[in-house]
Amino acid sequence: MPEGDLRKAALAQIEEGLRWMSENQRGRGADTKWKYESEATYMGGMPYIMYIFARELPEHKSLADDADKELRYLYGCCSRTMGQISAN
Repeated sequence: MPEGDLRKAALAQIEEGLRWMSENQRGRGADTKWKYESEATYMGGMPYIMYIFARELPEHKSLADDADKELRYLYGCCSRTMGQISAN
């Protein structure tokens, strides 16, 4: 596959992943029933992936702002969880 075609194919997969993230990240306003603290712990790694895409793909430079939103939400989750642990 020529490099241009490979990039197009890769970008299509990235777009699918980013669409999924936007539909499922609470920090970005998604309404999901998943509990980040217990059921969807992998969501904590998504901002890292978003930052990489923002840095490496010029067409996704603004994605860093969305990653920041999600990290703020994750910080709140961690703060609440730590508060519950401390209370016990």
